[in-house]
Amino acid sequence: MNLRIRVALVVSLLAVGAGAAVALLANVGPAWLLVWAGAVIALVPAVPLFFGRPFDIFEPVYLFAVSYLVLFVVRPVFDLSQALGLPLIAGQDPTPGYELALALGLAGACSFFVGYYAPLGRRLARHLGDLSGELDSDRLTVFSGATVMLGLGLFAAFIVTSGGLDTLALILSGRSASYFSVFAQSTGYLFLGLQGLVGVGILLLATAKSWRSLRGGIALGILLISQSTAIAGGNRIWLLPVASAVGVLWYLRRGRRPRLIMVVLVSAPLFLFGITLPRDYRNVELRQGTLVDSAIGILSNPGQSVSDFFSTPDTAMLSTLAVETQYVPAVMPFQLGGTYLAELLRPIPRALWADRPREGEVYLMQVIFPSLFAANVQFTFSLFGEPYMNWGLFGVLGFCLAFGAAWRALLEWFRRSQANRLTQGVFAASWPFMFVYVRGGLGVDYQRQVIVLLPILVGAWYARRLTRTTAELSL
Repeated sequence: MNLRIRVALVVSLLAVGAGAAVALLANVGPAWLLVWAGAVIALVPAVPLFFGRPFDIFEPVYLFAVSYLVLFVVRPVFDLSQALGLPLIAGQDPTPGYELALALGLAGACSFFVGYYAPLGRRLARHLGDLSGELDSDRLTVFSGATVMLGLGLFAAFIVTSGGLDTLALILSGRSASYFSVFAQSTGYLFLGLQGLVGVGILLLATAKSWRSLRGGIALGILLISQSTAIAGGNRIWLLPVASAVGVLWYLRRGRRPRLIMVVLVSAPLFLFGITLPRDYRNVELRQGTLVDSAIGILSNPGQSVSDFFSTPDTAMLSTLAVETQYVPAVMPFQLGGTYLAELLRPIPRALWADRPREGEVYLMQVIFPSLFAANVQFTFSLFGEPYMNWGLFGVLGFCLAFGAAWRALLEWFRRSQANRLTQGVFAASWPFMFVYVRGGLGVDYQRQVIVLLPILVGAWYARRLTRTTAELSL
């Protein structure tokens, strides 16, 4: 660990210690003290900048810091400021476990930063292979076409087995009780075939000479088709990572980074129309007028959008984690790694294995929120929820240490060949998942990243095989 990083960590720890002393003297409650400490820890990535380290907005550590700041600092400020006490989460009172949840989040964030800045990530990056080599255009076309047809075929099979055109119309109309029941069927997993097109679109975008070319236009069309149902259903968990990946890839291809002023200017419309509008309009029963009417209402009262964002389940991961700590291990014993085994088995459809082990978040919903589970409603318990469910505090510390090292390895791998278009595509597709993971957890969301990355990696491997074989045959 170099001198600048050591100084940054020391300064941060001293700031936390000084703040803790002041807070104790001021007789501030433990929850507020933990929130304040979290705010200081979230600033750790900014400290090296004062020592001359160059700023790269796409460095994953900054996205982690912002994600943690939103969910474990700003949201609890809203919660703790309520005159009537902490808001209930689906009838459950998070108060008894709130301070423990804050402490788990703080410990996890510290462990992430240690893992990220320690040498382990850079060492891991040395063992990751590169994506260098020329791609054969014909084989890339064959692979892309076959993958697109496979994805559309799976989606078509889902529609046919779920009710046909009536089901398609139901999905495209927005969310409702019937909407969720469709995906609870045994063939519901086939719906993800449409999301399998995302990786193909990014692969073609990354390798296109120009986005205005035929390949670039086809790639953008594929991405639009892949997100058609996500747009209709307001599924931001798919839509936002894809849109972010495209934006990141645009900058990486040009070797540029967005200016901070541009990020600030884009943040407001992104929040209003990328987060708030889909949430307000996607529920059929709650709609008030047309999409334009909803947009006008949001623009006329943006403050209400901010208040709603920090008072709804959108950002309630700390509260759900606090409720979890009341059940684990008192009611549900530590799983000792069992949920991670279940996550590895997640790709196996329950239609083929009805007794497949339940994933961590599914098990928690069954025990804590049984009525919501029966209604196919799913809460998430943050990045720290599953490791705590398996091994308690030590699980959070160990997992976050490895998580930080893994993201540093991805960054160093990217920097090693950042001019390579395929490398740019993999990094751009991965970067947005940092917020997805902090909000939901690795186990509940890793398959989303796999679905996106797999076509990119397999397509690159397949398209390079002919080039190498041809070269060998010419000798």
